[in-house]
Amino acid sequence: TVKAVIDSGSTDTVGGTVGLSAIAGSSVDALAVGVAVSTAVSNPEEGLSISLSGAGASAINDIHNTVAAQLGASGGGRSQVNAAGAVTLSATDAATIGANVPAIAVSLSTGGSFSIGVSLSQNTIRSTLDASVDNAGLDIVAGNLALTANSTAGVEAKLSPVSAAIGFVAAAISGGYGTSTVDGSTTAGLGGGADV
Repeated sequence: TVKAVIDSGSTDTVGGTVGLSAIAGSSVDALAVGVAVSTAVSNPEEGLSISLSGAGASAINDIHNTVAAQLGASGGGRSQVNAAGAVTLSATDAATIGANVPAIAVSLSTGGSFSIGVSLSQNTIRSTLDASVDNAGLDIVAGNLALTANSTAGVEAKLSPVSAAIGFVAAAISGGYGTSTVDGSTTAGLGGGADV
């Protein structure tokens, strides 16, 4: 949580410009590896040999950010800012997730050989941005009021399930499943009780 706030109940007089800037930058770089190797060798006169191997890798990554540049706050005492120049409120968030999830399974046998490799990835970015004037009075002598909320998010997930089976009877299965979610809210505006 990152906040730049002129809080409820305060009165401030500024002889120049006013700028509140809240910036968050979060990143996750995850590597999850699963490896399994099995071998089986038997004398053909003594019967069948069987080799089994299974490998799995999973990565779960979450980023939840709250970024706010606010003048005043609802539910508290009323704030007042008297500024001679421009007033700027800016909330910025940049969040990235990178996930690399390889799963490698190898099975070797002179008889039956079976292997399974599975990769799973779940990634979530959820951000709340707010640049606002709420329950506050703002008097600007010369200049403008600028409210800016900007959110950028990116997810890159690589699933690499690999399985190999070598034998007289052999089967190999590999699979991957991944979900990526980016959501949240971005608000720049005047709330209830704002007097500009």
